[in-house]
Amino acid sequence: MAVSGEAGVFEADYRAVFETYIEKSVRRLLGRARLAETILPLEDRIQTFHTLHYAFKLPAAWPVTRELLLTAALHMEQAGHRDEWMSYLEQAITLSRQMDDSGTTAELELQLGVLYQLRSNYQAARRHLEASIRHFETLKESLNQARALNRLAYVARMQRRFDEVAALIEAAQCLLKEDEPERAYSFYVLALVALDKRHWPDALNFSQESFRLWERKNDKRMMGRSLISRGFALHRLADYQAAIAIYEQAITLFNAVQDTFYQSIVRMNLGNVYVDLNQPAEALKFYLPAEQVFRQVQDELHLAMVYHNMGRAYHQLQQWDKAETVYLLSLQKKQKLGNIASLVNTMGELGATYLAENQPKQARAMLQEALQQLRQIEGEPGYEFLREMITTHLQQVSDNE
Repeated sequence: MAVSGEAGVFEADYRAVFETYIEKSVRRLLGRARLAETILPLEDRIQTFHTLHYAFKLPAAWPVTRELLLTAALHMEQAGHRDEWMSYLEQAITLSRQMDDSGTTAELELQLGVLYQLRSNYQAARRHLEASIRHFETLKESLNQARALNRLAYVARMQRRFDEVAALIEAAQCLLKEDEPERAYSFYVLALVALDKRHWPDALNFSQESFRLWERKNDKRMMGRSLISRGFALHRLADYQAAIAIYEQAITLFNAVQDTFYQSIVRMNLGNVYVDLNQPAEALKFYLPAEQVFRQVQDELHLAMVYHNMGRAYHQLQQWDKAETVYLLSLQKKQKLGNIASLVNTMGELGATYLAENQPKQARAMLQEALQQLRQIEGEPGYEFLREMITTHLQQVSDNE
């Protein structure tokens, strides 16, 4: 059917009005995102998703669309948006390449890498962070290149590639000025590695240095994250009251920026302190709401952790069926995550639960499998601690047979 001249003009006018409306919506949301002191309200986040869907189809609006993407990225991550926001970032990366906008491509690759890390997809996280590093290096943006190196170091730490972590941190530090706040992230990762290696005093020192630098920037969220490391080290040094005080300080900081995800991590860690104080019922008051948040954001890593910790609380309460259930949930998730040390730790605790339930055959089978898995990480940090735990439980099985 032929289209009349008047209809064609009307269609063109309508499209122009629609494009103007979308661009104005992008600018309005960008202004709200820039002014937001904490995370964007839910209504603004929903409107951002909706508006970007149309803005991606308007090449002329790319400059302001790009700014909205980069400004909203932290809000979306902090609010717990994962898969849906990752899909938007993938589309945006394709657009930025079409626009030959290398700087935006580099930043979006970094943001997407962080989200894949949060989803425990470390190979995808590596791919995007390595791409970000290459782009920033080509652009000679040393600070941003160091940011990407630090985030890749975090991923390497999650994979227990500690030599690689050291090399990446050194490369990042070489790119940073002496007083650059980004150095705080390097110290933050080094604190986490010290925790993995059970070097508690080093973890305290690194976490204190990262806190000091982030405090100068008044970055409450990252100050809180550094306090998590400090609280964990104090807990392992059996300074329980100091650990509780630090964790409560971290909760205050996360509450100030409305970060329920990291609040939940702190609450889980507080629960761990109360388990070690033989107060399992109190611990569960922290674990249960944390588990709900981890499920909401689909965080497999912290779900695996909180199920393990809940198992310890139920074990103390002699609620064997509940302990067994959550330990098995933890194992199911840890088998997909690839952290052998963490997997063996849960297998050991489940073996001890079977023993307490007077199921020596199941206990022995689980503990022997744990020993077999443990051989894969012989010589690595934590190996001796885990081997001693497993062999002690096996001896207890033999004593009770």
